[in-house]
Amino acid sequence: MLSFATDFPVRTGATAADFVSIVQSWILGSPHTAFNAQDVAAIEELGRVSLDKDSESILSLRVLYQGGAACSVRYQKEELGLHWTSLFTFSDNTGLFPVVAIRVFCEATNPSVMVPLAKKPVFTRLILEGLGGGWDDGLEVGEAPHLLKLADLAAATGFITGKGANRLPVVYVSSRFNGRPSVNVNQLAWRLSGMAHVLVEPDRTFSLLLREKVAGQNVFGGSVGIYWPGGDGRRTQFRRGDHYSGGDFVDAIVDEVRMALVNRRPLDRCTFASVQEALSRQEIESFKGRENLAINEYIQAFDDEMEARDLKLADAEREISRLAAEVRRYEARYSTEDGVTLSVGSECDLYSNEISSMVLRILAEYRDSSSGDSRRRDVVKAIIESNVEDQFAAQAKSKIKEVLRGYVKMDPKVKKALEELGFQIDKQGKHPKLIFQGDERYTFTLPSTGGDSQHGGLNAASDLARLLF
Repeated sequence: MLSFATDFPVRTGATAADFVSIVQSWILGSPHTAFNAQDVAAIEELGRVSLDKDSESILSLRVLYQGGAACSVRYQKEELGLHWTSLFTFSDNTGLFPVVAIRVFCEATNPSVMVPLAKKPVFTRLILEGLGGGWDDGLEVGEAPHLLKLADLAAATGFITGKGANRLPVVYVSSRFNGRPSVNVNQLAWRLSGMAHVLVEPDRTFSLLLREKVAGQNVFGGSVGIYWPGGDGRRTQFRRGDHYSGGDFVDAIVDEVRMALVNRRPLDRCTFASVQEALSRQEIESFKGRENLAINEYIQAFDDEMEARDLKLADAEREISRLAAEVRRYEARYSTEDGVTLSVGSECDLYSNEISSMVLRILAEYRDSSSGDSRRRDVVKAIIESNVEDQFAAQAKSKIKEVLRGYVKMDPKVKKALEELGFQIDKQGKHPKLIFQGDERYTFTLPSTGGDSQHGGLNAASDLARLLF
């Protein structure tokens, strides 16, 4: 089972020899390896090198060709009922940036053994430290978050809409109304190094300007979104309120990125199969000009090339299966025969799935108030039963009621809770003003004091709920 996969550019000037040195350090750095320095020195050679020792094996492929070089190392080890396969590949083509690909497989050798939870291999960090992260459409691959500035608005627009030339996905951290992110961005960027870029929004003003550029596709108000180049894959949104702690929040984001990368098609020029195919082709060409060629050598080279083709075919078939599953998923959501598409004009979601959920609630009200059987009621019932309403509105109503129960004044605790729900607090006047998601059409004035502490806060909560949800 493939448990981890990524590929990313490294610094210009990085060589296959540098890559091999890091692979050697990684193997020898394990306290459980049976290989020694003299053993792994063999993978510095061009061509095909195979090593076996105890429960470990190494297959190294290294090729030079016109315009570049490539190297791929397959390391396999069996321990404690688990069979591990690590594939590390380096590709450097003239005119293209050098790339490193990492893929890790883990299989249980018997049903009683539990496969461990997948995590990013240490090799990823060693590559970033040893070769340095390259540039990915203006974003440097590394362990630090990218702190956006107003001048980055155009670039952010490209990343959000999937029109950037980046290879890695973008994890976009939006700003809360207090100007701070809802997640530890340094920890998140460190966890996602080599897997994704972490972009941090500077403030709410940037968010509002970006919303106009991307037609509301950006996350906001402290939410975190994942955006893929070319619009591929899922655009997932995470809200801090959906998770119990900051650590759980980070874990959920990292796991979503890891799962998506595992299902993404690998970069063709940086796979074990592509290096094996290039090496086999060179070997066959060299045999053609030799006299007294042993037939077994030719057969072996031919078999190696066919194995490489089979590997590439298997990768292609997995990609076809993945795409077929994606098509089925989208067809289930948007039937081309019976689907309904509605334009929302100049409006856009103020929170995730706001408008679609609002339409479902309106239809539910019609269903509950209408009587008798009719075609209209049957259609409404079918729409409601076939779609899932986002629960943010219900959760927000409950939270507002909880926060404003017994409201006396706008103290730090109340202010923080309201900001987490998406309200901007304006305390400049006599009475605090709440502006929902920065849209001044939805401004609500709270009393400076709660008045009747039994009912004043609850009345304000009811009024807010009617205005927004």
